[in-house]
Amino acid sequence: MLITTDFEVDQPVDDVWAFFGDIPSVAKCLPGAELTDQTGDDTYLGNVLIRLGPVKLEFSGKATIVERDQTGKRIVVDAAGADQKGRGQAALMLTAKLNATARGTKVDVTQDLQLSGAAAQYGRGLVGDVTSVLMADFATNMQNRLEAIKQGRS
Repeated sequence: MLITTDFEVDQPVDDVWAFFGDIPSVAKCLPGAELTDQTGDDTYLGNVLIRLGPVKLEFSGKATIVERDQTGKRIVVDAAGADQKGRGQAALMLTAKLNATARGTKVDVTQDLQLSGAAAQYGRGLVGDVTSVLMADFATNMQNRLEAIKQGRS
């Protein structure tokens, strides 16, 4: 399932790119995400809690940054995990591309998401709606975090 979203933040593209280089800070902006370990330069273990309607899924897995394009301001993350209660699995290839705008930075996000088990039963509509809410919350959290960093409140 291919899901595309975009959002803007009121910060210069170079500041946003630098922020995307700090994966623990990025993870803190994503609702339900928690990093538990870093197993290599670009490989992380963690948990993600997602609610799809009445179902709560808790995935444990691994995320690896497979590409960082400094010039093109593009990052690609390959993530996969299994529900902690054995109800399914998820695999995600996420690409974020940053572009300077008059206001600050536009972030284009493409997610190629594969679900199995309980999560796969909900279909594209609900999964897309949940993803939209998560991305909106992520954008707000990221904007707030970038403003705090700019003001010296890291």
